[in-house]
Amino acid sequence: MMKTVHELGLALSRKEFNAAADFCFLAANLLDSDYDCFEQQDFIQNDDEEPFRKHITLINASLPDDKYYSTQTSYGWSITDFQATEIYDFAIRMKHSPESSQGSDEYPLLQGSDEYRSLQGSDEYQKCRLEYAHLL
Repeated sequence: MMKTVHELGLALSRKEFNAAADFCFLAANLLDSDYDCFEQQDFIQNDDEEPFRKHITLINASLPDDKYYSTQTSYGWSITDFQATEIYDFAIRMKHSPESSQGSDEYPLLQGSDEYRSLQGSDEYQKCRLEYAHLL
């Protein structure tokens, strides 16, 4: 089922509907413990096919023609996209923090398991964090 949602995300990405593609990638990420939408995937692409996004570096939260909120940094990414990704990472970490699940059978601690995914393992996101710190 989640493979279908992921495939839909890839199809949307091919058409450059990146925000919709990200929605599909995030849904697959949250509902399938074997899929990490922030990890680069080995993906076979046809030679005649235009390059397209196959994973999320930063969540698309900005509009391409919105000059005020879609401010591109000198590094080529949008501050709005970076902040949306930070919020997602924060929410995932809060969901799996010891304080949020302590004493609850409904939300077991998952930090040591493969089910817990923050963006700490995403090299691209960590690079953006360093670049953002440099901008400050």
